[in-house]
Amino acid sequence: MAGGWLALWLALGLLLLPAAAVAQQVGKGSCVPENACAGNTGPIGTNACVGDFACQNNTGTVRNNACDGNSACRNNTGAIGNNACDGFFACFFNEGAIGNAACIGNDACQGNSGTIGPGQCIGDGI
Repeated sequence: MAGGWLALWLALGLLLLPAAAVAQQVGKGSCVPENACAGNTGPIGTNACVGDFACQNNTGTVRNNACDGNSACRNNTGAIGNNACDGFFACFFNEGAIGNAACIGNDACQGNSGTIGPGQCIGDGI
């Protein structure tokens, strides 16, 4: 009987988890290493979020080949386009939408709160 109660409690516990914790959308080759997407709730494209804590606590959409580099999109809340936010801390604490192939370089768009168009902000920031 004790095993039955344990199974019931475990099943009920899974029902109480947020949907993102149960089924997170992550593309092939993404979230490498294992800590890259810790706490992430946003959808992740293919070959994205590569690097230590690259998309930790991310809530925004990350497209293909984006957010590559340590903490590249850590604590991000904005939408990230394809091939964008590549470099250490490239879009760390970003809140705005980032266009395709934008924010390339270390710290390129760190702390951004506005919209950044395609191909803008190329090179190391700060």
